Amino acid sequence: MKIAHAAIREKNSPYKIFMGKCHRDCFLKYHTMNPNVEDGFVTDEGNFVTCKTAALVAFLAGQVDNFEDSLYSEMLWSPQNNGKHDYNPETGYFLKTGEQK
Repeated sequence: MKIAHAAIREKNSPYKIFMGKCHRDCFLKYHTMNPNVEDGFVTDEGNFVTCKTAALVAFLAGQVDNFEDSLYSEMLWSPQNNGKHDYNPETGYFLKTGEQK
């Protein structure tokens, strides 16, 4: 299992999920800064996980080099944060060409 997308999820049923490269992208798709949403991530298995759980998933999958308390999408893709991934809106984060896992 690995992290595929940054995501926000509505806290109330039917729990709509909006995905993107970063959480800002998710809010732009949602068209509001509604306080009734929570930040998180979607795994490659399609499950929504909290930022805390995502940190463990990303570390165990080798997507990030260091274990942190919480995952931020920039840790996956931003060169300033040693991000090793590019992003495809359909398939999610993928290892940059030439990078080692």
